[in-house]
Amino acid sequence: MTWLQDYFKEMEKVRKGQIRPVYLLFGSDFYLASTFIQEVRKTLASQGIERQHVTAKELRVNDLQQLLYGTSLFQTRNFILIEEIKQMIPTVRKMFLKYLENPADSNTVILTASVIERRHDFLSKVSKMATTVYVNPPFDSEIPQWAVEYLKEKKRLADSEAIMTLIRMTGNDLNDLANELDKLDLMLPAGERITTQAVMKSAGYQRTWTPEDLTESIGEKNRKKAIAIAENLMGHGVNEVFIYTTLFHYLWNLRILRDPRVEQGEKITRTWRRDKYEKMLNASKRFTNADLARGVQAVLQADTELKTISGDPLTRLILTLDKILE
Repeated sequence: MTWLQDYFKEMEKVRKGQIRPVYLLFGSDFYLASTFIQEVRKTLASQGIERQHVTAKELRVNDLQQLLYGTSLFQTRNFILIEEIKQMIPTVRKMFLKYLENPADSNTVILTASVIERRHDFLSKVSKMATTVYVNPPFDSEIPQWAVEYLKEKKRLADSEAIMTLIRMTGNDLNDLANELDKLDLMLPAGERITTQAVMKSAGYQRTWTPEDLTESIGEKNRKKAIAIAENLMGHGVNEVFIYTTLFHYLWNLRILRDPRVEQGEKITRTWRRDKYEKMLNASKRFTNADLARGVQAVLQADTELKTISGDPLTRLILTLDKILE
């Protein structure tokens, strides 16, 4: 089980009311940390809670004593958030470790430590005595898994291509991605799978064609169709950078498939759909290595020009297609 799966598993326990007395949020991703904290607060709210929020470096022994052992006037549960516990002074650390040996039933304490330091003596001891939840920013390669786990909570499935398209269009900020996934969940009927078309529509792109359709027309060496799709994409406001990124990856994958040393090309190019892989394999045979090298260079040049030189996007895209297909 990965750390992301552990994160969602712990979130599910919180929603079911299985709340631990002390949590350590280890890592610096604001979205993951704040979402977990909000979920704990929301679950406890039905019981009535008294919230207290402090920074560890401000604490002295008397402050911590009052915070952890003080009696609520309304006899409610104490929700205590202590940020950056590494900054506790030695006397406060000693007292807090003593508290962790037998935490009070009336408290729910959440600790944060933005930098993961496993060799730090105090942090290491706390992580063993508390329930540790990792909230570090995921690597780009881990974000698709985060999206899958996020959608599981909504009982929603998504095509892997749809998730990758959403990431390319939205970026790797989890808060932005969560907002887009929420929009898709509201837009689609219950139980319907999220597709690339749905992602494009949710993003405001009402169109017949997608950048993937443009790559297929290139693979077919169908210039007329490619230009028609290019006009359609530009007319519906598709991001120009997104188009060139898609073209670059497609042409680069065709170069890989032309290499006689390559085995299991579907894994290397991450093309899991058999029908799509067969189309790419056939397309790679219609180009020479020199053709593809020229095409990649044309895409890179167009991407540079759109960032440095003003000009008509459609004209630039058509000229790029001509260079790829000449």
